[in-house]
Amino acid sequence: LPSAPFAPPRYRLECEGGGRVVRLSGTIKLLSPSGASEAFWNAPAGYTPTYNQHLTVATKTAAGTSGQNVINCINAAPYSQLLINAMTTGDLFFLDGITFVLD
Repeated sequence: LPSAPFAPPRYRLECEGGGRVVRLSGTIKLLSPSGASEAFWNAPAGYTPTYNQHLTVATKTAAGTSGQNVINCINAAPYSQLLINAMTTGDLFFLDGITFVLD
């Protein structure tokens, strides 16, 4: 999804505190409205959290209003899915600083 002028979405696996975490960064701009709990990324094998986790992200509407939303990191087979609550076309959500624990 285009996110200019912000960095594109990306992820990386890191070791932290004796365990593994996935760190997300970048920005996603919605090209069409999203429904409640709609998937926006299917994590590859090895990036699945052991337990479901809920994380707050910063948002900005197409009209320029700042806010927050929730990403749900789901332990689902065969891969985890990150889900987001309903938003509309042109809205942005920012992944910078989002980290979820794998084990």
